[in-house]
Amino acid sequence: MLLAMPLAGSYASSTLWTEGEEISDEYTLPPLKYGVTVDKNDEKVKATGDVIINNNDPSDSWPIIGASGQGNKSFTLDMDGHSLTTGDRGFFINFSGGNDNKVAITNADNIVSNFHKISSIFSWGEGHNISLDAKKILNLIRLKTIMGIPRFLFKIRGVFFL
Repeated sequence: MLLAMPLAGSYASSTLWTEGEEISDEYTLPPLKYGVTVDKNDEKVKATGDVIINNNDPSDSWPIIGASGQGNKSFTLDMDGHSLTTGDRGFFINFSGGNDNKVAITNADNIVSNFHKISSIFSWGEGHNISLDAKKILNLIRLKTIMGIPRFLFKIRGVFFL
């Protein structure tokens, strides 16, 4: 389910995506909100079409998928051959504390994450498992130079990273 996280730290439902087991379409996160909060023991969602999640938060700090201080939680997004595009502020995936959390994005045609942070994926804690599975393209693209650190491009197993 897509949830919002107010500054006070409690979780509240958002109208971005009604709770359920399927997702498709385009979503724009309001400022200071998570897209998906990893807070269930084993949440599974299936895409029924391409998914675009825009994060236009000017603070540049709220992730598309994240958890803060959670432990032993799991979120799986089965893209079922569809594409996932996210961006362009904040992190794509962020685990801030907690231990042994899991995010898996499986069976995607393409996964493209555009971001302005120093990295697209941030993990702090122990035992976190982050898995991204794309049949064609897996791109994590930094959109600007950050504090004098230039853009760079590197390739791992046929996948280019900027």
